[in-house]
Amino acid sequence: MPSMTRSLAPGTASAVALPPSTETSGSALPCITSVGARTALRASVLFSVGFLVLLGYIVLWPRLHRAPLKTGPVAVTVRQEPAPAVIPALKYSTILVTLDHSDADRGALANALTLARANGSRLILLHVEEGVSAQLFGSQASTAEITEGEEYLGGIAASLEQQGIPVEVVVRHGKSPTHEITAAVSEHHPDLVVMAQHGHKGLKDIIFGTTINSVRHRIAVPVLIVSGNTTKRT
Repeated sequence: MPSMTRSLAPGTASAVALPPSTETSGSALPCITSVGARTALRASVLFSVGFLVLLGYIVLWPRLHRAPLKTGPVAVTVRQEPAPAVIPALKYSTILVTLDHSDADRGALANALTLARANGSRLILLHVEEGVSAQLFGSQASTAEITEGEEYLGGIAASLEQQGIPVEVVVRHGKSPTHEITAAVSEHHPDLVVMAQHGHKGLKDIIFGTTINSVRHRIAVPVLIVSGNTTKRT
């Protein structure tokens, strides 16, 4: 690079500004680079140390400040469960038993008798006459079948009375057993109705099963359905 000269007035000091030489600039660059690297290294070390300190604080702090275990008796609060509600026992003062002069009557009467003895109940023996003459003449009808039915019910009533069970015999006439049984329940207000399930197959099962289902859906009284040696409460 050519040297620069400047003429000065007489009596002033001579000052010449020279640009930095190429050699001087070249030697300063490595020095600056070295200082920057040391600064970055120092910052990295400080960051690593700070991170390790923070990590140790997070891990060790809960362990160092854990509450000491208490010795001696400890108070324990026991939650008391509410006592179960008391379910009142039912008392059957009046039990209505439907009879149709068949073998199934025996099971219905046996269950009704057991309940009557346990509750001191009165039994109502209900039979529905469905014959043509019964439908036409009602209680005035008189046939051999009706006479036989009356004797059948009378014999059962006498046997129960000998065992100390109050008995009432009710005979209704009509073509619909469901209607007559429902009407008898509304009239006598029993606490329980006992009905026998005949166990028929085919058409008879549909007829008798329909009667039981229709009755139990029309009355607001518990129904005990007796089937063979088993009982079902609905």
